[in-house]
Amino acid sequence: MDLLNPDYLPFVIVAVLIGVILGFLLFRPRQKVRLSDETPLRPHVASRNVSPLAPPPAGTVSAATPADADDFQRMKGVGPKLAQLLHAHGLHSFADVAELDDAQLASLDEKLGTFRGRLQRDRVRDQARFLASGDVDGFREQFGNLRPS
Repeated sequence: MDLLNPDYLPFVIVAVLIGVILGFLLFRPRQKVRLSDETPLRPHVASRNVSPLAPPPAGTVSAATPADADDFQRMKGVGPKLAQLLHAHGLHSFADVAELDDAQLASLDEKLGTFRGRLQRDRVRDQARFLASGDVDGFREQFGNLRPS
């Protein structure tokens, strides 16, 4: 008995070629890895024209201290990190946020880094106006229920 029948030789060659091609496609390196001492930076994480936290502009700091500051996280769209940034820029009460004019709001928005655009999108100033005046019913009508404090 022959080890390999010559009639099956073309099928064996085709099978071996398919195996080699599939092996190459499945086991090839999918990305090139370069080792360096630099911190990796992904394009979607890099933010353009972001200045480091600077002191707040004059006239926006209230007399409230962080100990008796309002809980900004009760507003929709404001989490712990954004609340911390607002406090770092001298905004400690809902009245402070409500009193910002358009120019101050735009200036503050540029300094918020990854939270840029959040103040206008979530209408944080409007929410703060309701909460500063104590109009919880008006807040609920416009924005839904308050977050628990």
